[in-house]
Amino acid sequence: MTMLFYIVIQDNNDPKYVLSSYVTKGSCLDSIGETEASIDLFREGIEKFPKDNYLHYNLAINYFKMNDPSHAEHHAIQSALLDSGHHTSHLLLAHINNQQAEKVPTLLASYYFLLAEPHTKKSVEALDMVYSNFSKGVTEEATKEGTPKNINITLNPSTEFGSAELMLSLLEASKSLEENKDKSDDELFTENTTSFFTILGETTKEKEGLWKGFYIPFFYKLAQSEHMETFCHYIQQSKNENSIAWLKENEQKINAMFTWLNS
Repeated sequence: MTMLFYIVIQDNNDPKYVLSSYVTKGSCLDSIGETEASIDLFREGIEKFPKDNYLHYNLAINYFKMNDPSHAEHHAIQSALLDSGHHTSHLLLAHINNQQAEKVPTLLASYYFLLAEPHTKKSVEALDMVYSNFSKGVTEEATKEGTPKNINITLNPSTEFGSAELMLSLLEASKSLEENKDKSDDELFTENTTSFFTILGETTKEKEGLWKGFYIPFFYKLAQSEHMETFCHYIQQSKNENSIAWLKENEQKINAMFTWLNS
């Protein structure tokens, strides 16, 4: 079978069939355990078709399998930039950054994927990454009875989103404050997500690339809109029963959010 694809790649003058053969043959090689050969083929395909997001996406998956997060992230970013509607490119980026303990990129990619795909098995994966990265690096330390607990915050010193990561930790720590004791988990999730998007938008000066030129401006505008409550319930519908009930009772708000998004 792979020989047939090789013949098409070498002898066919129709770019459509050549491109399809690169994608299919590369996937076949990976499925039979020849991942390194698959990587070589996808790289060759990208030289001929640099703007095909599927080649970049499949190459990113293979690099991720081979424990090469730098190359995996590069090609997943290229795939997302070439076609922002390719949902699993965003999910792959979330997994890559989650593995590297990069909280802010993991959250941005997860949030975007969940807006596009909020109620599948993959949505549960993405939502779990959102929950875990909000609380990651924040621990409570028991103290003497009657005294406030100590909150310990651990930061990643190598991240380029240092101020936003610090704010995430402070938001998580603030849940135990007196002013928040009567707020529900859903209210705190909406408030903290809004604060996260807002500080990213206000502190990011560059406007290039996927993170700073696409995700952050998009979510900053969303945070300034009237649709944050709807957004936060919408992306939690894969496992949050409160959000499922809220969405059933607020169809007009969902429609209004998507009207705003499409505009």
